[in-house]
Amino acid sequence: MQLIGSLSSNLIAPWFGPVSVVAPIYFSATLVFNLIIFGFILGLEFFDRIMIVGTYVIAIGTVLLQVVGPGIQNGQDIGELLGHSYALSWFLFLLVSMVVSTIIMVTSIKKYGEYKRIAILLIARSTSYTLNLTVSRAFLLNPDHFVLISFIVIKVVSGAIYTYAIVVQSTAVKQAKFIPLNATTIILLNAITGVIIWEDWRVISSWVGYVCVFLLLALGCDLLLSANLLTNDNAELGRAKLMRRFQLERSSGSRNLYSDIADYEGEPIGPYRLVEAQEGHNFFSFYDFYDGPDSIGSAGYNMYVSEEKAVELDIAKVITETDPLSGDPVDFVHMYSAPTKKGPRDSIRLEGRRRFDHGLFILDVRHQPDGCGVWPAFWLTDEAAWPRNGEVDILEGVNGQTAAKTALHTSDKCDMYAHVSPWSMTGDWEWVTGIPNQFTGEPDFKTAKPADNCWVMAQHQWANEGCTAIHDRNDTLGAPVNDNGGGVYALEWDPENKAIKSWVFSPIQEMPENLIDTIDTAGLKDESKRVMPDPQSWGTPYAFFAIGEETGCSADHFKNMRIVFNLAFCGTVSGNRFTRECPALAKKFNVTNMEGINDPVETCNAYVESDPEALDEAYWKIRGVFVYQRELRKPKKDLTEKN
Repeated sequence: MQLIGSLSSNLIAPWFGPVSVVAPIYFSATLVFNLIIFGFILGLEFFDRIMIVGTYVIAIGTVLLQVVGPGIQNGQDIGELLGHSYALSWFLFLLVSMVVSTIIMVTSIKKYGEYKRIAILLIARSTSYTLNLTVSRAFLLNPDHFVLISFIVIKVVSGAIYTYAIVVQSTAVKQAKFIPLNATTIILLNAITGVIIWEDWRVISSWVGYVCVFLLLALGCDLLLSANLLTNDNAELGRAKLMRRFQLERSSGSRNLYSDIADYEGEPIGPYRLVEAQEGHNFFSFYDFYDGPDSIGSAGYNMYVSEEKAVELDIAKVITETDPLSGDPVDFVHMYSAPTKKGPRDSIRLEGRRRFDHGLFILDVRHQPDGCGVWPAFWLTDEAAWPRNGEVDILEGVNGQTAAKTALHTSDKCDMYAHVSPWSMTGDWEWVTGIPNQFTGEPDFKTAKPADNCWVMAQHQWANEGCTAIHDRNDTLGAPVNDNGGGVYALEWDPENKAIKSWVFSPIQEMPENLIDTIDTAGLKDESKRVMPDPQSWGTPYAFFAIGEETGCSADHFKNMRIVFNLAFCGTVSGNRFTRECPALAKKFNVTNMEGINDPVETCNAYVESDPEALDEAYWKIRGVFVYQRELRKPKKDLTEKN
């Protein structure tokens, strides 16, 4: 022990000093601790766990070595050294900070994908440490009562700012349980930091120490953790499971129709079981309302509003009506848009709370938004990891299109060429006719070819066109479906059987008997009385995409996706095609650029801003969304015991 103390005292301390050693160790140990939490809870491989635990033990041991080493060299008792406020404070600071960092990161990824949240947390933490260290340094150089009071006030205020940042960036009610926990840990951290600064002025006695603490504690830890959670493959798998766990808790207020599939992992096998039945007054409990402008990529002429605003505007509601098919009263979900004085329409974008890696998704919709300038969609995506984790458009139409399409959008190395036989689907690949001229709206026909490459940057396809299969009938989308009383859209995402398939049934009376019974019994609490879907009995799908081994597209291109409903107007797709697809309206609302040439997007915006009666048809009327998954191969418990 004396040799260890001698090495620590003579080799480490003279070169670095307490802060330069402890701060990096705190930083490293915090990262390790988070990896342990995400590793053990979320299932990293066995050897990864051993490595993480070993690193964690080494980190803690190094902290103790730095604290007690010089004392052992001088013959002091270890118990006395550990009882010293400096040693105890640093040790507690290390442990509590690691816990706090974990809580913060879990909170920040609950609605994963909003980099703005991570950025605000980093700014808040940086501000907190800057104020703390600046005022603390002033107090040590001039320890009078005024500076001491300022020190206390600044620490309280910075802690409040930090807590407020998390609260503001969290959904008020759904994450309320994190608020007192975070506030308590902030108080503990401030108190412990104060003790450290009071007991050992060397912590911030030099600008080197100041910069070291600021960079490592304020930025380094959060940035590295964020990068790990945002990019690491194991973390992505873990994040998906963590999201599923949180979302089940957040949806606990709705009808409990969930099976125990979430307690399993592995490849999907066996018959389908109901996972979510999104109906009536429980429908919105499965979603978060996105509040803000459309994405840069879509650039719709609309503003998405919060749930509270949607209710205030009366554009999100549930109406009990007689179902013309059954004659029974049914709660239908209605979602509209509303004009504004500023121009862009207020609209709704719903983002599912549950993440999926496979499943069968059934939408029973009795009216879908339709018309020129209108761009509705029902789709699956992981926006934060797009296009790496894929996108699947189940229902999407622009400018009154009448043929259903299913489109996949992925990263590189995903194509359907020569991997899908013509008898696998009744539809066909959409033909690429070139990107329409942004001024005239006229397409370039020189590069016509099938859109069978799913990569969003595929050559000779429109940017982000993906691989798109189009229905062989021209009455499967938009107005014809509405006129027929609605339709049912079903998508089977089945990586085990190496396929993604799509069906449309309209009129609804054309549905196969199994699908009718599946929807009719989905809401029954008694699982034994529910009819489970059997897609094999539904006939040939109109769209078929080959994924998995021995195909041109790995199944890993699609994972961790959630359901999204949205209603956009104009933008990069509907807007750019407005002049070509709605020529009469384009002539009436013509807007030209500085060169006197028609601007299709601005022309579309002018039409939407006029609030025409035709936009009254731009609304959703939904009977329900039903999600099924197959049982998985092995329970998590068995895997844990094996490891």
